Amino acid sequence: MNYYRISKYDSQYRVNGIYQKDEWTSIYDIGKVFDGTAFTEDEYYKVEQSYVDFVLGVCNLQGIDHLMITDLENHNKLHWTNGQKLNAHQSGEFIKLCLREEIWGRLVSKGFVFETGYEYYIHIGCELGLNEIEQLAHHNNLFVEEWEKY
Repeated sequence: MNYYRISKYDSQYRVNGIYQKDEWTSIYDIGKVFDGTAFTEDEYYKVEQSYVDFVLGVCNLQGIDHLMITDLENHNKLHWTNGQKLNAHQSGEFIKLCLREEIWGRLVSKGFVFETGYEYYIHIGCELGLNEIEQLAHHNNLFVEEWEKY
Protein backbone atom coordinates (compact mmCIF):
# COMPACT_ATOMS: atom_id res chain seq x y z
CA MET A 1 0.00 0.00 0.00
CA ASN A 2 1.12 3.58 -0.73
CA TYR A 3 0.63 6.33 1.84
CA TYR A 4 0.00 10.01 1.19
CA ARG A 5 -0.66 13.19 3.13
CA ILE A 6 -3.19 15.37 1.33
CA SER A 7 -3.94 19.01 2.04
CA LYS A 8 -4.98 22.38 0.71
CA TYR A 9 -1.46 23.66 1.45
CA ASP A 10 0.71 24.44 -1.58
CA SER A 11 4.21 23.08 -0.96
CA GLN A 12 5.76 26.20 -2.55
CA TYR A 13 5.05 27.90 0.79
CA ARG A 14 6.88 25.24 2.83
CA VAL A 15 10.43 26.00 4.03
CA ASN A 16 12.36 23.26 5.84
CA GLY A 17 9.09 21.39 6.33
CA ILE A 18 7.31 24.37 7.91
CA TYR A 19 4.36 25.99 6.15
CA GLN A 20 4.97 29.74 5.94
CA LYS A 21 1.69 31.16 4.64
CA ASP A 22 -0.96 32.42 7.07
CA GLU A 23 -3.95 30.15 6.40
CA TRP A 24 -6.93 28.76 8.22
CA THR A 25 -6.65 25.26 9.70
CA SER A 26 -10.10 24.55 11.11
CA ILE A 27 -13.81 25.20 10.75
CA TYR A 28 -13.39 27.23 13.95
CA ASP A 29 -11.40 29.79 11.95
CA ILE A 30 -14.48 30.97 10.03
CA GLY A 31 -14.75 34.73 10.44
CA LYS A 32 -11.05 35.24 11.16
CA VAL A 33 -8.80 37.19 8.78
CA PHE A 34 -5.95 35.50 6.90
CA ASP A 35 -3.65 37.44 4.58
CA GLY A 36 -6.05 40.39 4.80
CA THR A 37 -9.14 38.40 3.78
CA ALA A 38 -11.95 37.21 6.02
CA PHE A 39 -12.38 33.43 5.94
CA THR A 40 -16.01 32.66 5.08
CA GLU A 41 -18.35 29.73 5.62
CA ASP A 42 -18.71 29.38 1.84
CA GLU A 43 -14.95 29.05 1.40
CA TYR A 44 -14.78 26.48 4.19
CA TYR A 45 -17.54 24.31 2.72
CA LYS A 46 -16.01 24.54 -0.76
CA VAL A 47 -12.65 23.25 0.49
CA GLU A 48 -14.29 20.64 2.71
CA GLN A 49 -16.17 19.27 -0.29
CA SER A 50 -12.94 19.07 -2.30
CA TYR A 51 -11.49 16.79 0.40
CA VAL A 52 -14.59 14.59 0.36
CA ASP A 53 -14.56 14.43 -3.45
CA PHE A 54 -10.89 13.50 -3.37
CA VAL A 55 -11.35 10.62 -0.88
CA LEU A 56 -14.40 9.28 -2.70
CA GLY A 57 -12.50 9.64 -5.98
CA VAL A 58 -9.71 7.43 -4.62
CA CYS A 59 -12.31 4.85 -3.62
CA ASN A 60 -13.96 5.05 -7.03
CA LEU A 61 -10.65 4.52 -8.85
CA GLN A 62 -10.02 1.45 -6.70
CA GLY A 63 -13.55 0.07 -7.18
CA ILE A 64 -14.42 0.48 -3.49
CA ASP A 65 -18.12 1.12 -2.82
CA HIS A 66 -18.26 0.63 0.96
CA LEU A 67 -15.96 1.65 3.79
CA MET A 68 -15.92 0.52 7.41
CA ILE A 69 -15.39 2.72 10.48
CA THR A 70 -12.58 1.70 12.85
CA ASP A 71 -10.88 3.32 15.85
CA LEU A 72 -13.84 5.65 16.34
CA GLU A 73 -13.62 8.52 18.82
CA ASN A 74 -17.17 9.77 19.12
CA HIS A 75 -17.33 12.04 22.16
CA ASN A 76 -20.48 13.75 20.88
CA LYS A 77 -22.31 10.40 20.83
CA LEU A 78 -23.34 10.78 17.21
CA HIS A 79 -24.92 7.82 15.37
CA TRP A 80 -21.64 6.29 14.15
CA THR A 81 -20.20 3.02 15.51
CA ASN A 82 -17.05 0.97 15.06
CA GLY A 83 -17.54 -1.70 12.43
CA GLN A 84 -20.32 0.25 10.70
CA LYS A 85 -20.25 -0.11 6.92
CA LEU A 86 -20.82 3.09 4.97
CA ASN A 87 -21.77 3.73 1.36
CA ALA A 88 -20.29 6.67 -0.54
CA HIS A 89 -22.84 9.22 0.72
CA GLN A 90 -22.45 8.10 4.34
CA SER A 91 -18.65 8.08 3.97
CA GLY A 92 -18.79 11.67 2.75
CA GLU A 93 -20.81 12.70 5.80
CA PHE A 94 -18.38 10.89 8.11
CA ILE A 95 -15.40 12.60 6.47
CA LYS A 96 -17.04 16.01 6.89
CA LEU A 97 -17.59 15.41 10.61
CA CYS A 98 -13.95 14.35 10.98
CA LEU A 99 -12.77 17.49 9.18
CA ARG A 100 -15.03 19.56 11.44
CA GLU A 101 -13.39 17.93 14.46
CA GLU A 102 -16.70 16.55 15.75
CA ILE A 103 -15.51 12.92 15.59
CA TRP A 104 -12.38 11.03 14.63
CA GLY A 105 -11.95 7.60 13.15
CA ARG A 106 -10.54 5.66 10.26
CA LEU A 107 -12.38 4.51 7.18
CA VAL A 108 -10.99 1.25 5.83
CA SER A 109 -11.46 -1.28 3.08
CA LYS A 110 -9.18 -3.80 1.42
CA GLY A 111 -6.26 -1.77 0.08
CA PHE A 112 -7.53 1.52 1.55
CA VAL A 113 -7.36 3.54 4.77
CA PHE A 114 -8.35 7.15 5.50
CA GLU A 115 -7.92 9.34 8.56
CA THR A 116 -7.78 13.04 9.34
CA GLY A 117 -4.68 14.62 10.81
CA TYR A 118 -4.11 17.90 12.57
CA GLU A 119 -4.53 21.31 10.93
CA TYR A 120 -6.66 20.12 8.03
CA TYR A 121 -4.41 17.38 6.71
CA ILE A 122 -5.73 13.96 5.74
CA HIS A 123 -3.84 10.70 5.38
CA ILE A 124 -4.64 8.07 2.77
CA GLY A 125 -3.25 4.60 2.30
CA CYS A 126 -4.23 3.08 -1.03
CA GLU A 127 -3.11 1.01 -3.99
CA LEU A 128 -2.91 4.01 -6.34
CA GLY A 129 0.43 5.35 -7.48
CA LEU A 130 1.69 8.86 -6.92
CA ASN A 131 0.81 10.02 -10.44
CA GLU A 132 -2.84 8.96 -10.09
CA ILE A 133 -3.11 10.54 -6.64
CA GLU A 134 -1.55 13.79 -7.85
CA GLN A 135 -3.95 13.99 -10.81
CA LEU A 136 -6.96 13.48 -8.55
CA ALA A 137 -5.61 15.96 -6.00
CA HIS A 138 -4.93 18.56 -8.68
CA HIS A 139 -8.49 18.12 -10.00
CA ASN A 140 -9.72 18.92 -6.45
CA ASN A 141 -7.28 21.82 -5.84
CA LEU A 142 -5.34 19.79 -3.28
CA PHE A 143 -1.68 18.88 -2.82
CA VAL A 144 0.03 15.55 -2.20
CA GLU A 145 3.05 14.47 -0.20
CA GLU A 146 4.28 10.90 0.02
CA TRP A 147 3.89 9.82 3.62
CA GLU A 148 5.24 7.21 5.99
CA LYS A 149 2.90 4.44 7.02
CA TYR A 150 1.06 5.60 10.11
